[in-house]
Amino acid sequence: MSTQYKPVTAITMGDPAGIGPEIVVGTMLSEEIHDCCRPFVIGSIAIMDRAAKVLGKELKYNKIEDPSEAKYEFGTVDIIETGDYDTDSIEWGKVQALAGQMAVDWIMKSIELGEAGKIDAVSTAPIHKGAIKLIGVKEPGHTEIYQNVTHSPYALTMFSCHKLRVFFVSRHMSLVDACHYATKDVILEDVINIDKELRKVGIENPLIAVAGLNPHNGDNGLFGREEIDEIEPAVKAAQEKGINAIVVASKAISKMHIGRIDYETTSNIGHIEGGSATNIVTDEVTFTAEIRSHSMEKLAAEVTHMEQCCKEAVEEMGACYEMKHEMAYPVLSLEEDCELIQDTVNAMAEERITANKMIIGGGSDANVLAGHGYKSVILGCGMINVHTVEEALDTEETWKVTKVLRRLMGAE
Repeated sequence: MSTQYKPVTAITMGDPAGIGPEIVVGTMLSEEIHDCCRPFVIGSIAIMDRAAKVLGKELKYNKIEDPSEAKYEFGTVDIIETGDYDTDSIEWGKVQALAGQMAVDWIMKSIELGEAGKIDAVSTAPIHKGAIKLIGVKEPGHTEIYQNVTHSPYALTMFSCHKLRVFFVSRHMSLVDACHYATKDVILEDVINIDKELRKVGIENPLIAVAGLNPHNGDNGLFGREEIDEIEPAVKAAQEKGINAIVVASKAISKMHIGRIDYETTSNIGHIEGGSATNIVTDEVTFTAEIRSHSMEKLAAEVTHMEQCCKEAVEEMGACYEMKHEMAYPVLSLEEDCELIQDTVNAMAEERITANKMIIGGGSDANVLAGHGYKSVILGCGMINVHTVEEALDTEETWKVTKVLRRLMGAE
């Protein structure tokens, strides 16, 4: 049995007068299904038991009100019922208003559980479009019901065939209407949404092919102009709208704390790399940041902050990211009454130099030594305009530091 997380999966029974109940019986009797998820049924015990008898099967039921009450044991069907229906009136193969109502009630229950965060997925058995019309449902099928009730901006239908995933531009409409529906704007919107959803499930750079509509893709207009007028322009527009990694990186960086954060903490982006040509959408960008602080807590907080900025940017743009970090400079911290500090102050006094003790934010060999358990102080040696094109060194100050070091080593 798999030790991986098994998603809690609601299975709606579909139209009780159709093949849905039989499909659900077979599903719940599959050890393979129980090995990959934690399934329970939303439906009717009476209808399911009738289907089981037709198949020559016997089932044991565990009626529940909430997924948390389910046993998820192979051989026992955990089932949520949504009402007391006149199941004896349901006739196999007949379009009936009650069958439509039961099917819709089960769908609505799955949505309720999903929006409450109590399930990970829903598997739906077939419904009858005519039956749900009898009770006034305007949507033509499952997909549109889930989209509208959950107030989702779009819905996609996908068939997964081994490593190939097939999406539909149109659904639940006549062939003639589907041909007119496949416009540039519709196709472009679908491609953008497909790209976004594939990235969410871990496909970093989806390769999307858009099928033609006419025989031989219209053969340059001989068999129709839909490819020339609608499909090809949509594909080109989608390519131009490719997710630019530079834009994603800039969105992340723009939200980061850059520069002096407080008296002991600084942050900087020192290197950005990505792209190859001005007419190609950049698909990958690498940037290197540095955070310095005398506080381990502040270092950890800034690392978390940077990663949160990256997460928000990729979620907004439908991209992905990878973050690595390492401790380059261990924290350097000495107590005020440290013997080394006092010795240094005394040595400076002997050279008639007034010690001006301060905390600096740079990284140096002293930080590396601190990481190995050694105490050290940093002596300013007359550096001017550090890390700029006007960087210089005051040699008089350097000479003074040299004399202080000689005293510390006992040379004078």
